[in-house]
Amino acid sequence: MFMVDTGNSRTAIGERDVVKLGLDPYDLPAPKTSTLGVGGRGNVRVLGGPVVVSLVDTDNRFHEVRFENLSVLMNLRETLRIHGREKRIRFPYPALLGRDYLSELGCSLRFNFKTWDMWVEI
Repeated sequence: MFMVDTGNSRTAIGERDVVKLGLDPYDLPAPKTSTLGVGGRGNVRVLGGPVVVSLVDTDNRFHEVRFENLSVLMNLRETLRIHGREKRIRFPYPALLGRDYLSELGCSLRFNFKTWDMWVEI
């Protein structure tokens, strides 16, 4: 399952998605350029392609986009001190459907200001 992220220029999957595919995300190569987002520099790996990302719209039409490479967002790991004890926390990232996917399909983002509804039109 993907979360539509119109602020993200590229489609990406999370570390746990790679594990579900039976792959070790730490065996994947790091990108040649650094990844920068709103939260700062990201720990990213690259899943070599071709990778096909598919979706079914509300009219049961099938849409797919082929990527030569797909970014893998590695879980954010932090060590926090709580009441004098260290606790390791993992924050998994969801799979993100970025603007590259939406533009490839010619999608439009629609917004109803009266009802505060938002949707993607293909």
